[in-house]
Amino acid sequence: MPRTKKSGASGDSQLPPKKATTGYAYFVKENQETVKIDLKKGEKLLVERSKALGNLWREMEDEDKEPYTVKATADKLRYKKEMDVYRVNNPAVSKKKTKDPTMPKKYL
Repeated sequence: MPRTKKSGASGDSQLPPKKATTGYAYFVKENQETVKIDLKKGEKLLVERSKALGNLWREMEDEDKEPYTVKATADKLRYKKEMDVYRVNNPAVSKKKTKDPTMPKKYL
């Protein structure tokens, strides 16, 4: 189901699609609970958990990362398809702003 803006918004009511998720984000989503259990409760639990997950990701072999990168690739394709549809439905988004050639490069 596409996301929509709340009432009172001007123009089209469609929001752009969600960005594609990375392989690391899928890895974190699946493994954050196991790392949370391993760490003791402390003041900087989130920082410690993030460091531990980053170290685990860094030490993983490419073969172990493959399931996460496959999910990320599929999500990237999903984002590209949704963005193409969004650009067709919202032509103002796809137009690039052109600079005025008479304007100076820097303001004085």
